[in-house]
Amino acid sequence: MSPARLANCSGSGVENGLEQLRDIHSPDPVGWWVPAPGYWLILLLAIALLVYWMWRHRRYQLRRVAVRELEAIVTAYESHQDDEKLANEISTLLRRVAISFAPRKEVASALGQQWIATLQALPESHAFEFSEDVAEFLSVGLYQRHSEIPIQQLISECRQWIGVLPKREGLS
Repeated sequence: MSPARLANCSGSGVENGLEQLRDIHSPDPVGWWVPAPGYWLILLLAIALLVYWMWRHRRYQLRRVAVRELEAIVTAYESHQDDEKLANEISTLLRRVAISFAPRKEVASALGQQWIATLQALPESHAFEFSEDVAEFLSVGLYQRHSEIPIQQLISECRQWIGVLPKREGLS
């Protein structure tokens, strides 16, 4: 400051200015939740991701359950080596899965070629056909004594069939 200005600042002028100042007051305490827009955006994003994950998880649930059950059937077959038991268990699994996708009346009453047509029609977006041996076995071979069972082919084609099933919201 210049000396001229310092001369104008007498003791009484400074005291007079200090009297005009107000006391310092502290701001309001901050709450436990600061509702800033960024926090709301992060919360909404987290909820949206959770909902998407749950929807996607349920969408593939039927396929996962069917594959798990097929693998359990194959594992049990490796210990008992009973071809007829394996064939019956796979046929039951196919019927249960098919009932989850189509009306129960259609699937439960289907036999023979109608049963094969029902199975092949379920994968709507993919054309899937069982091989001739497996189709014949599933349609009539299960009901005949000592019919020749194409075990490895049956297991392989059942895995493929389950893999091309349409996406579904869960078990019905």
